[in-house]
Formats: sequence, structure tokens, C-alpha cells
Amino acid sequence: MPSLRFFRNSYSDKVLNVRLMIFAILLTIINIQPQIKEKYQKALKIKDPLEAVEYYRQVVKEAPNTPYADSSLFRIGMLYYILGDFERTINHFEIIYKKGAKSTLYSKTCYWLKFCYENIGDSTKAKEIVRRNKNLFSPQTEQKTAPEQKSIQTKKPVQQTEEKKVQEYYTIQLGAYEDKKWLEYF
Repeated sequence: MPSLRFFRNSYSDKVLNVRLMIFAILLTIINIQPQIKEKYQKALKIKDPLEAVEYYRQVVKEAPNTPYADSSLFRIGMLYYILGDFERTINHFEIIYKKGAKSTLYSKTCYWLKFCYENIGDSTKAKEIVRRNKNLFSPQTEQKTAPEQKSIQTKKPVQQTEEKKVQEYYTIQLGAYEDKKWLEYF
């Protein structure tokens, strides 16, 4: 049985060898995708966000050019945003932002990246994001994303006689729901 030698002298053998190499690469990619998908889905089910971040980082490291990596970067960035660490949020969002419209999360990333830059006081970069992506930040888009603003602006301001301090708590879902019926509410 003849052994497979790469790069023989004849043209047809070279073509065959290239095809075999491409086939081997594709098999490797196909085998990686289910593993990445499993890690990503496992991270979605984990209730502890810090533990889930470790799985998300593995996904980004093992398959950086996949939609799973973009989604993992976005989720890690949102966790840092919630924690108030805007510098780390920017670092994660910038990776998606540099990919441009190739990423399915580009528009969401632009939206949140603008707020991150505003929160750290860098209005020039926030304005640059808006300037580069005018279609994402048009008045029509803002009305779709924030319909409450229109109704608030049309109401007459209510006069209050005394000022009250109100403390509110917000819950943000980062992990899994224990019961699927709650999924439709959020």
C-alpha cells in the first residue's frame, strides 16, 4: 500500500495533496464547532455569572472567528458593564466593533459602546461611533428602542411638594432560568 506523500513532483499529485489538506482542515473545524456550541450552551445554563465567564472565555480562545465568540464577548462585556467596569467593557466590545458588520452583534455593540464611552467621559469617541453608524442612531431607531421617552416628553411635569429619595433595585438575567415560563417575561 503506497504511503501518502505531500508535494510530489506531478501537478495532479499536488492538487490532490492540497485537497486532502483542505479536507483535513474542514474536518477539524467541523469537529470543533459542536464542542464550542456545547461549551457556549453550558455557559448559558450556569447561574453564577463569574463561572459562566470562564466558559465564555474558553469559547473565545478556542474559536475566535465564530458567532459563539462574538456572543461570548458581548456577554462578558455586559457583565462588566453591569458591574460598572466600563474600561473592561470597552475592551471586550472593541473586539466586536473592529469586526464591523461581519458580526451579527455589531449594532448592539455600537449602542452599548457609545454608552461606555459616555460613562468614562470620552464624548469624542462616543460621537465618533454615532458619526460612523448614523443609521443605528437615527431618530427613527431611537423611537423604536425607547418608546417610553416619547410618552414622557408629552406629559406635563408633576409638581412635587417634597423631595423623596427612592431606592430601586434592578435584576438583570445573565445565566439560566430555572423554569421556562419565566423566559417569556424577560
